[in-house]
Amino acid sequence: MKYITVFLELLLISPIASAQDLKEKYKRADNFNESYGALYYYGISQIEAIDSTHCFWYRTKTSSGIEFILVDADENRKSPAFDHTKLATALESFLGEPVEAGKLPFSTIRFDKNLKSIRFRVKEDSYTCDLNTYTVQKTKPAFTPRNREQYWGHVFQEDRKVPVKSPNGK
Repeated sequence: MKYITVFLELLLISPIASAQDLKEKYKRADNFNESYGALYYYGISQIEAIDSTHCFWYRTKTSSGIEFILVDADENRKSPAFDHTKLATALESFLGEPVEAGKLPFSTIRFDKNLKSIRFRVKEDSYTCDLNTYTVQKTKPAFTPRNREQYWGHVFQEDRKVPVKSPNGK
């Protein structure tokens, strides 16, 4: 009888004991990307659909730096979104400061509908690059990247405790 009592006590105490360090486990999980994100390659960090097409692009980290990849769902094909080296060279000559192909000074891009040019933002200015000639031009009005913090249904929105309007405005 004594063994059964001890067994039941251990059975009841173990869930209580494991629940006490739950906050620390959640904290560790929230900081996982900061701690280990720089240690792996080819993880997808951002995905953006290209308006009026069946294409999308994503950003990934490789051994040579950050790359933008273009995916065509109709063709079932993926390829670099642009020649990173050519764009870095064009940006370097346009901006007058060094730019590395694996460390381009922007983190988001926007394609035109024909996939012939991209728009991006460096510091406060917006630029367009023609992907046939790799000529860079300053553009107006300023290209504003989509505000991912206010995107309705975004996976990271649930823990912010900020009201978010649904797409229909209610």
